[in-house]
Amino acid sequence: MKFLILAILLSSSSIFVVPGGAEESDYKKMISEFENFRSRFHPDPSSIQPGQLESKSDSLKSDADLDELQKRWDHLVERIFEKESFFSLSNEDKNNEIKDLEKDQESVINYLKTHSDIPSFLKIVYIRNLRLQSVKKELEAKMESYSQVVQLEDILSQFSSFIKELDTKVGNSQNQISIKQSYPFPGALSLKANIAEQEVRIAKEKYEIAIRDTMTQFKETFYEWEYLPQVIQITKEHLQLLRELEAVASVHFRTGKGGFNDIIKAQIKISKLKDELISLDEEKEVVGAKMAWYFNISTPFPVETPSSHTLIHINVSYPKLIKVAFESQQELKLLLEEIKKSEMAIELAEKKYYPDLSPGFSYFENRKGSRVGNVKSSESFETNPDTRPNLWFGENDAFIREAKLNYQALQKKLEDHKEMLRFEVKHFFYELNKAERLVVLYEKSLLPLAQKALEVSIAEYKTGKTDFLSLLDAETTLLNFRIDYQRALKNHGQNKAMLERLVGKQLSQIEVKNENPDK
Repeated sequence: MKFLILAILLSSSSIFVVPGGAEESDYKKMISEFENFRSRFHPDPSSIQPGQLESKSDSLKSDADLDELQKRWDHLVERIFEKESFFSLSNEDKNNEIKDLEKDQESVINYLKTHSDIPSFLKIVYIRNLRLQSVKKELEAKMESYSQVVQLEDILSQFSSFIKELDTKVGNSQNQISIKQSYPFPGALSLKANIAEQEVRIAKEKYEIAIRDTMTQFKETFYEWEYLPQVIQITKEHLQLLRELEAVASVHFRTGKGGFNDIIKAQIKISKLKDELISLDEEKEVVGAKMAWYFNISTPFPVETPSSHTLIHINVSYPKLIKVAFESQQELKLLLEEIKKSEMAIELAEKKYYPDLSPGFSYFENRKGSRVGNVKSSESFETNPDTRPNLWFGENDAFIREAKLNYQALQKKLEDHKEMLRFEVKHFFYELNKAERLVVLYEKSLLPLAQKALEVSIAEYKTGKTDFLSLLDAETTLLNFRIDYQRALKNHGQNKAMLERLVGKQLSQIEVKNENPDK
């Protein structure tokens, strides 16, 4: 009588199915051979060297690591959309009418008509802008990757049917059924989970960057949208003034006090301003369409432009801005998260230097019974400890070197970004102060003087004390000063928005105490 001994060796990371077959008279010999075979996979505990790790303790440690990772992951997911660093809705906004405007375009338009200030506009951009919604969905998709990497690969099940019978010493075989399970090298699974978590943190920073950049670009567009109607109104006023001056020049020409050349100069100036008005009106429509895009509403943009904003002094120093930028800028946070991920990638690459174990077993079956007698055909099992080829040493050396070089590249990129950040903050801090000085200069000096000079020139021209060219020069100077004043207001707002983008926070959020802004 033939016997088949099926032995299953269980450990924390593998299953071995060991075949054996012997006649009853050779049972003791078979047991001895089997014990020798098993000793190669499970050595005697007394023979383990002090530096060797026990598989059971490894398993417990790995389970503890995965439990800790799961707790950290749950905490990250719970708080990931709680509050964004650059802009987010307050709890009051989340509970009032703002949240209800997310899908109703008509309600959004009515809200914008009654709340035409930047803070209210930013809230609508935050909840309705399609770009932000797209990046948020990408972050949510990335959050689904964690559960995919902490699971073992599926068990591979195969069935084979042989066209020609195989002779396996214990009987002919027609069919083979096999299964196989791959187990990563100890520690590799938790590293993959850590990397998946880092990828989510990276996606979170990219979402923060998208919010910050969208808000900054909207502010730049808003100040442009606010600037153009002011310039159009100023141009219309000066166009009307030039028409009045043309009438005065015509009277002087008819009475012999002036020449026809004065009328031609006035008409040339009028034609240039008319063309400028056409360009300004078309540009206003373009900016209005861009405003509608930010709010995800149909064009033309139906909201009237508010009056020009007043200058708000920014009492913050350059050292303070640099300090806040190094702590809060989203690109710096993104680079730090990528560096952490790169460190984990190096460690994982070193883990992958060793082969993964893919144990399995095969089952052979012969369904053809014997024609004579009642002896049943034998069935057989065989182990299938599938690992890498024998010559795997050094196979991943290039991959490890690549991971280390990528880490070094990120370190250099971080250093370069910090130095560039110092320059850019300094540049826009200078531009902000320059625009602020210009606004004050125009308000308190240049505009009053230019207005007075025009009034004097008009009076003197009517009495014949000055020529028409001097009068046009005074009018052009006042026109340019008024437009430059509005441009300085626009530049101040846009440079403030760019400075907020660089430091990663709105300047109103930065607490300033006893600082000299002129440093």
